[in-house]
Amino acid sequence: IMAVPAGRSVVFVTGNAKKLEEVGIWHVVISVSLPEYQGEPDEISIQKCKEAARQIDGPVIVEDTCLCFRALGGLPGPYMKWFLDKLKPEGLYKLLAGFEDKSAWALCTFAFSAGRDEPVQLFRGKTEGQIVEPRGPRDFGWDPCFQPDEYDKTNSISHRYRALAALSEHWFCLTKGLFKKIGGLDFVLRCDFNVYRLSVKLSAFHKPFIVVLETYVLTQLYSSPNAHLEQQICVTQKQVSVF
Repeated sequence: IMAVPAGRSVVFVTGNAKKLEEVGIWHVVISVSLPEYQGEPDEISIQKCKEAARQIDGPVIVEDTCLCFRALGGLPGPYMKWFLDKLKPEGLYKLLAGFEDKSAWALCTFAFSAGRDEPVQLFRGKTEGQIVEPRGPRDFGWDPCFQPDEYDKTNSISHRYRALAALSEHWFCLTKGLFKKIGGLDFVLRCDFNVYRLSVKLSAFHKPFIVVLETYVLTQLYSSPNAHLEQQICVTQKQVSVF
């Protein structure tokens, strides 16, 4: 179990503010300069996360996304940034003009480290799809030319959502079984997909115990049609300190 040090925020390292809006994270700007690593997607994610944790000297999450063309053996993959910069979505579409196979997959990887010299854990989300003629807004790079198989239009969150779901499940497992007694009621600390840090006083530890949870604990804590329980949940929200 990788614990988050008390009083430390988890820093989401990204060069794209749109990603922060997408996952609903309150954020401040911190300057972090990461080298452009080469290798397989997992290797690059681990290297970036380790370097970010070293620079921040604390817990970090680093996101990497790849778009892989099956006809090109997985390229552009982790090098999509350079391909997109030079070719734009229209050029990416034309790359497969000579290939019958237009299939591709989008891969999102969230790498988490609790701090300098701590191990890195990877959480992946993958979406199969097709390379199509670009359409729609250009806010998310190559998204206009990638159409997920399960949708009839381009979708910017599917692979990221799945990676966040894996991250959420991990943190839920870490907190599963922990209880907070407030107003005579026991509440299980539950997770959803928007990451926040909460300081929760648990009698079993006799001190503030820092856990990484998500907004579900702020809004519902196992919501119930019982109005009295919902009222107690509102009280719970006020008694949990948000960093």
